[in-house]
Amino acid sequence: MSPTDLTPDLLQKLRDDWRAATGRVDQLAERVSDLIEWVDDLRAQLARRIDGLEQSTTGAVGTLATTVSGFAETLAAQADLPERVRACEDGLAHLRAKIHTK
Repeated sequence: MSPTDLTPDLLQKLRDDWRAATGRVDQLAERVSDLIEWVDDLRAQLARRIDGLEQSTTGAVGTLATTVSGFAETLAAQADLPERVRACEDGLAHLRAKIHTK
């Protein structure tokens, strides 16, 4: 066989190999495209979850702030309670003393 007889066979083999490689590259490109779509969907789901969590957290923080404010007001109103109890006890003692002196 002469070298020129091998050239068509070699070219056909190269062409077939090229087509097979191109087919594999096309399959890989499709898989990458599917993966990109999956990642985009996942990103959108995470964004929705984060937005929901931010809203829930904002609501919870607002409720907590209101509750703490209410506690602070209650504690402030009760801050003079021991003093008021002592004044009442002193008043009762004074009344008892008046009753016993009569």
